[in-house]
Amino acid sequence: MSKASEVYLTVVIPAYNEELVIGQTLASITDFLSRQIYTWEVIVVDDASTDGTVEKITQFTSQQPDNHVRLLSNKINRQKGASICRGIMDARGKYVVFLDADYAYPIDQVPNFLNELENGAHIVIGNRTDPNTIFWVKPIALHYIYRRYLFGRVFNWLVRLLLVKRIRDTQCGMKAFQTDTAKTVLGKMRIMNFAFDVEFLYIAWVNGENIVQIPVTYDYIDAPGTVQLFKHSVIMFKSLIQIKLNGWMGRYVSENKSQNSPKTGRKE
Repeated sequence: MSKASEVYLTVVIPAYNEELVIGQTLASITDFLSRQIYTWEVIVVDDASTDGTVEKITQFTSQQPDNHVRLLSNKINRQKGASICRGIMDARGKYVVFLDADYAYPIDQVPNFLNELENGAHIVIGNRTDPNTIFWVKPIALHYIYRRYLFGRVFNWLVRLLLVKRIRDTQCGMKAFQTDTAKTVLGKMRIMNFAFDVEFLYIAWVNGENIVQIPVTYDYIDAPGTVQLFKHSVIMFKSLIQIKLNGWMGRYVSENKSQNSPKTGRKE
């Protein structure tokens, strides 16, 4: 265990222009964690928001008497992956979980992730394709969800074809790690856009880390615009190619690891 492990759990939340939701998200997370028996901290990484996100976070933290919630601010927009990376590298917990700022993944699922980590998993990822996953969907979002579902199926098929063969859902916004493992993987990262998750999991996979997949509860809040979805799909496809090239060049494998020993698990 590293010196960072004085805290049991660190929750990392990347945030960019989340003024409307970040206050309630922090309230829900801290309310749940305050009722647990373990020690914890929450790190919010603001990615140079242009709205009132920082003010909302500062207001919330000023009302907390125990300093469990910390704010890290990027001076310039560095994208989601870089924000998650910064939060994890600053984590003091034995385990670290990251969640989306819109609270699409309720915090009460964390015990399921921690149980897997305690049982020896190095990385635990939510799997929205698992038959036991629960979706809460507003009727207004159904059309978007259908498009996103089709895109997600194609994208994850490409990921399995090109990179990580057994992982069903790389992009779920709830993942948990042994902190030391996560920091080691992050040291090899080269991509910080929306393909951050894919590169992270690919690096972990080729270095033989034990990756477990479990069902989640996912609450669809609002639907981004179609143009944004198309834009991100193009960026991510290019990133898949770059990750594949980096893999061929051996840029991800540690000297004491072998590409012949990847481990992935799936909770049935």
